[in-house]
Amino acid sequence: MATSAVGGVASGPASQQVLPAYAELHCRSNFSFLTGASHPEELVARAHELGYAALAITDECSLAGVVRAHGEAKRLKLHLIVGAEMRLAPSADGGAPGPDGGGGDAGRSSRGRGWYSVVMAASLRVDGRRVITRVG
Repeated sequence: MATSAVGGVASGPASQQVLPAYAELHCRSNFSFLTGASHPEELVARAHELGYAALAITDECSLAGVVRAHGEAKRLKLHLIVGAEMRLAPSADGGAPGPDGGGGDAGRSSRGRGWYSVVMAASLRVDGRRVITRVG
């Protein structure tokens, strides 16, 4: 008998098949004024309900949402990734900010206001070394 998948959920006799682990790496809570709607605890609870392997709370220019998310993630045993979306002003020549102060339009924000954004996860250890991960 054939197995079909609808909306990512397997049905039929092979419904025991394991779907790949999923982690949302860019999620804003209501601590991102005017862009996030849900409380961090609600986001963690929903991620747990959906079977996510992890959730990154990446509020805009703030780590404020992760405090509440941490308590709920700990309670539900969901891996929480701490991060933030940082907004950077363009350099004086209008190019991307960088070590030399200039540099074209790489990374130009889709908001069209001349700002750049980067999503970053807090430092973590990989193979004994500290790294900071750039998500997007």
